[in-house]
Parts: sequence; structure tokens; C-alpha cells
Amino acid sequence: MNRREFLTTSAATAAAASISSPFATLGAAQSKKRRYAIVGTGSRGLGMWGRGLQQKWGDAIEFVGLCDINPKRAEIARQALGVSCPTFTDFDKMVDETRPELLTVTTVDAYHSAYIVKALDRGIDVITEKPMVIDETQCKAVLDAETRNNRKINVAFNYRFAPKHVRIKELLMAGEIGPVRS
Repeated sequence: MNRREFLTTSAATAAAASISSPFATLGAAQSKKRRYAIVGTGSRGLGMWGRGLQQKWGDAIEFVGLCDINPKRAEIARQALGVSCPTFTDFDKMVDETRPELLTVTTVDAYHSAYIVKALDRGIDVITEKPMVIDETQCKAVLDAETRNNRKINVAFNYRFAPKHVRIKELLMAGEIGPVRS
């Protein structure tokens, strides 16, 4: 796949393919679907991750839970994804009942570290939106949890791959507005 092809893929697919991710081993050769959950079902959870993963990796992942502090938002996300997994407002309950193997964290930035640490401590690999944390204390807690549990964490900034941003990049690279000077 060349760079142009990469940039024109969907946001979630590009992000999942671009990082050394748990998705890299998914595909037809894998017989068992990987159990997958999202905490934070707003526009990032649904639009930047959920839809793209369901479309591109639906044969390799199974949505087992969606969690959000707003139960209506979680239910709307479930319906929009077309999945039959339960929705939760309590993260611990979701993890206890659904046992995901992979979690994407797309909550408000200040809460990323709490969910990441809880997931890593339960043996769950994590993909999180940037920023991973908001301060040094949270960073140390996440890195310590990653080390003590020998689990994987990936930090993604997939919004750069949104279709409108990809199109702007294509236009700039094609010289549509002339040379870019700064």
C-alpha cells in the first residue's frame, strides 16, 4: 500500500493500520474474533473508531460492550454501529460482564488514564485517543500499569485521517493553490 492509498482510507482504518496495533494480527487467518469494547461513545468513539472498525474489521472483532456516562449516547452508538452488544454506564461492570480483550478509550481527556490503568490491570490491551494523559502523575500511573501487566497500549491521533483533512492534503500536494510557503 502506498502513502496516498493509506491516507485515503477511513479514519479508524488508517489509525488501526498505521500503529503497531492489536488489529495488525486480525484477519481471515484468525479463527476467533477478538472481543472489543469502547468506553466513550461520543463522536470520536462512534465516528472515528466504531464505524470504521466495524466496517473494516467486523469479521475479526466482536463488539462486546459500549460504555458511556450518558446511557442514551451509548444506545445511539450501539444502534448506529448495528451491533447487538450491551451498553453500560459503569466501566467496571462492563469489563466484568463482557471480558473484552481490547478496549478503545475515547472519553474526555482527563479520564483517559483511569480507564487505561483499569483495563491494563485486568489484562486488556488498550488503544487510546491522544492525549494519553493530562499530567505527569497520570503518565507515570499508565506506564507503571503497562509494565506490571505486560500489556499493549497504543496512542492514536486518528483525526488527522478524517476525510476532509485527507482531501485538503491532496489538494495542497497537487498544487491547487500554488506553492505553500508557510
